[in-house]
Amino acid sequence: MKAVENSHSDNGEVKEEDVQKSASEETFVESATPKIHENHDALYDEVGELAKDLTGMVGKFHEAGSEMENVSNQLPFGTDELDEVGRKTEEATQKILDDSDKVIDNNDLMSERLSSLKATLFDESIDAHDKVKEDIKALCTLLEENKKTMFNLVGTLSFQDPAGQQLRKVTNMLKTLQSRILKIVVNFGHTVGSVEVSEDRQEEFLSELEYSSDGKALEQDLVDSVLKEYGF
Repeated sequence: MKAVENSHSDNGEVKEEDVQKSASEETFVESATPKIHENHDALYDEVGELAKDLTGMVGKFHEAGSEMENVSNQLPFGTDELDEVGRKTEEATQKILDDSDKVIDNNDLMSERLSSLKATLFDESIDAHDKVKEDIKALCTLLEENKKTMFNLVGTLSFQDPAGQQLRKVTNMLKTLQSRILKIVVNFGHTVGSVEVSEDRQEEFLSELEYSSDGKALEQDLVDSVLKEYGF
């Protein structure tokens, strides 16, 4: 051994204390080597776990970003739809009121014409022919106007069906948004606060919410369960 060879004294004799020191150093190196490998393995495992966690987190951020993008893209659409429903409802309501007023006014005029016609028919002192002819013509005109107005009313009221379709469309969209937001809660809820939800439970929630976001009804019980489970 080099350590022993270098431990000779000037006169060629080996010093005992040098031999003991060399042996002690070799023993230390041999005993420390397994621990170093063990520490390296542990560090490698930690780095691996950290890399895996970071990869998962990045994936979830991408998923959350996609969900939020879908939400933000649909919100203006929902607002526009509701504005359109409101505008059509306001226009239709005003038209119904205008047409109803017209029908009422025409009924008043017809009532006056009928009273005039009645008086003319029972008045024997005057020639009633021209007067009766005038009243009957006026009544026919008023009746025709009322008929057209009533058709207009029917047409105006028909807006309720497309308006109802738009409202149902908005309602379904809101349910989809609710499902997407709940998916974000499930994906990130366990990383915020002291909430502890098992992976199986998390997957169960995500599966049910994915089913709901495909146009199926989002049950209120599911909404309540998610919010309660994640501390809301």
